[in-house]
Amino acid sequence: ALPRRLIVASGAVEVFYKGSRMTARRISFDQTSNRLKIEGPITIDDGKGTVVLASEAELTTDFRDGVLKSARLVLQDKMQLAAAQMDRVEG
Repeated sequence: ALPRRLIVASGAVEVFYKGSRMTARRISFDQTSNRLKIEGPITIDDGKGTVVLASEAELTTDFRDGVLKSARLVLQDKMQLAAAQMDRVEG
C-alpha cells in the first residue's frame, strides 16, 4: 500500500483555482487520492455568478466532482436550490 500523504489547513482557509474561490474552516488534501475533504461552513464562488454553500464536502482538487452535505446552490443571485446532499458532477 502507498503511504498516505495528507496536507491539512485550518482556520479561515481560502483556496483559489482557475477563477474559483473556496473558503472553509478546514481542508485536508489527500495527495494519494487527489481529493479534498472540506469542513465548513464552505463557500465556493465560481466568479461567474454561481455560489455553492455547504456544511461539509469531499471534492476533487478542481472542485468539479464530489459530494456536498447540507448544500445550497445560488445561481446569478436569483434561483436557489437546497438539499441535504448534492452530488457535483463535472462542475
